[in-house]
Amino acid sequence: MPPSFPYYRSTDIYGSQAAEDRKEEMNDLEPFWIFENEEEENYAIERHISCYPMSRASSHLDQLKKSLAVYRMAFGQARQEDLVDFIEENLS
Repeated sequence: MPPSFPYYRSTDIYGSQAAEDRKEEMNDLEPFWIFENEEEENYAIERHISCYPMSRASSHLDQLKKSLAVYRMAFGQARQEDLVDFIEENLS
C-alpha cells in the first residue's frame, strides 16, 4: 500500500502526538494509545448494534454476547481452548 493511504497518515499523526505527550516514567511496555483520565470523569464504551426487525442477526445477538463473555474469561489464561470448551459445555 502506498504511503498516501489514510491509515498510514493517521498513525503518523496520532502516533507521533501520543509519543510526544507520553510521560517520562512510562516505558515501552505501556501502549502509547492508552490515555489516563486526568479529570476523573467516567467514560464507557457503548456498543450499538443495528438489526432489522425479524432479521436473523437479532437472533444471533445473544450467542454473540455469550461468546464475548467466554472469550474475556479465557483471554490470558493458559490452555485457552480447554477452558473455553469447559465453560461452553458447563454453562450453556
